[in-house]
Amino acid sequence: MQIIIAGKTYEIKLDNRNGGHFNTVKQEICISKNPNPEIRGEILLHEIIECLLTEMQLRYKTFDENDSSGILFSFNHNQFVNFISQLRYALKDFLKFGGIKK
Repeated sequence: MQIIIAGKTYEIKLDNRNGGHFNTVKQEICISKNPNPEIRGEILLHEIIECLLTEMQLRYKTFDENDSSGILFSFNHNQFVNFISQLRYALKDFLKFGGIKK
């Protein structure tokens, strides 16, 4: 499966490790093979959002490179509006709605 994030095509792969991770150089997102689809969905959404914020240069490491608690996301409202627009585009194949239908 593929997804477009910030104009780049990322491959989504299942991984034997717990949780998920992404690689902006290889343009891939790996998520756990957890049998629970709700958990897999949360992991996938987490990685898509974090990857997009990274591509938009809105994700910062504050200290230890190996400690994810040292990650800071910082953006103003205009950047947030742009993020939402790009997130909607990235998820367009996952979200099968275009608004409220009568």
